[in-house]
Amino acid sequence: MGCRLDILTLMDSVCSGRHSCDISVTTILDSLDDDSLPCLSQLRGYMEASYSCVRVVVGPTASCTSPEQHVGLTTSGATSGYLANIVTEATSHGSLVCPWVLQAPSGQSIKITLHDFSVASRDLSDYIDGIPRICHVLAVIKEDSIKSSETICASDSRTKWVYTSVSNEMEIRIVSKNKNSYFLLEYEVSGCPDLPAPPFGWVERVDNSAILGCNRTKQSWQLTCKAGQWIGKSYNCTPDAASSSDNANRTLLGIFTGSQWAAIVIILAIAITLGLVIFLVGLMYLRRKRHQRQHAEATLAAEGLQVPDYYSATFRENPHQGYPKTMSTGSDGYSGSTENDYYRTWQLQRHPAGGRPPCSLPQTSAHGHITDHHEVVEHIYESPKFDRKEMGLIQMNETGNNNSDPLAPRGHTQYFELDPEEVHMHH
Repeated sequence: MGCRLDILTLMDSVCSGRHSCDISVTTILDSLDDDSLPCLSQLRGYMEASYSCVRVVVGPTASCTSPEQHVGLTTSGATSGYLANIVTEATSHGSLVCPWVLQAPSGQSIKITLHDFSVASRDLSDYIDGIPRICHVLAVIKEDSIKSSETICASDSRTKWVYTSVSNEMEIRIVSKNKNSYFLLEYEVSGCPDLPAPPFGWVERVDNSAILGCNRTKQSWQLTCKAGQWIGKSYNCTPDAASSSDNANRTLLGIFTGSQWAAIVIILAIAITLGLVIFLVGLMYLRRKRHQRQHAEATLAAEGLQVPDYYSATFRENPHQGYPKTMSTGSDGYSGSTENDYYRTWQLQRHPAGGRPPCSLPQTSAHGHITDHHEVVEHIYESPKFDRKEMGLIQMNETGNNNSDPLAPRGHTQYFELDPEEVHMHH
């Protein structure tokens, strides 16, 4: 007959949000105005209703008195649930002291919807475009990732979305003190969880899209989040067993992170710097030794002496190369003299640099006659290695005679050098 009336708001005020309710049709009809009844009074009234019972979150204990007793809800198993203010009023779970803590997998967010069953008892004229002039606080939501909190006010509609988290974790504190106000906070996990990087690969996410790729190749693919699921084709970055040895060097690029590569570069730079410093120090040392050697040779040259060649390091290392045949004394002008063959022996016996050995050859007079005084000459045969001690020379008198010890050397001492090569050949 088209005679019916929607009494949902009336049933919300007496049944919704409660564990149970008991109501009669007569009581409902008596509470209604006669003008609001569309049916004739002769008709018998009846009520037809459909309802559902939802499971709400309860605390593990009968009461909660400290923040340490807060209930952490991990939504990995269930993607939605309900928080009832009637539970908070009875056990203090979800109160200011013991808040509900909701945590979803990383990358997902949590959406909160308010089911307010006390709308019929409010003056809707206090709302302008759904915003109340005075906020009747029902709950407070707080996230660690943001400093501010969100206040949930009583609504002008029965069901209303009120908040979506920025992160994957939030705290909910129910603060309603009105004993006649009943409501539910429905939480629902939205979005897709973060994808782990594939083996030997990488992943980048932007909102509801994710790009994955392989380190050893330039291959990449994209996935899209729809209804909490990643949609798209995935690939395998794991190197094949047959090509694992060929790709060993390339896969190393994916093992080290950016900071590890930076550390490797720093270590290599330090090693190269130390090697360069050691090389420069060694080079400076060699140049200094060469400078000292050149300075020593210049000093000897200034004094009119020259270090014999057989006193060099080459002779000490290989003495069988033989002795030098001549030795010059700089600017004295004796390089062409026949006495140069033994003059070096005179120098090596520590005589003054300017001194010269006495002439051992017969002297020729101005008329071309050879004057021979029949001097007794001491012949000493020695090697250049032999360091002969100083021996006093006994000067001869005009007659060539000397009354000294007959065993003493007479006249000038004549030196002869033994050639090591010839001695070796005779032996």
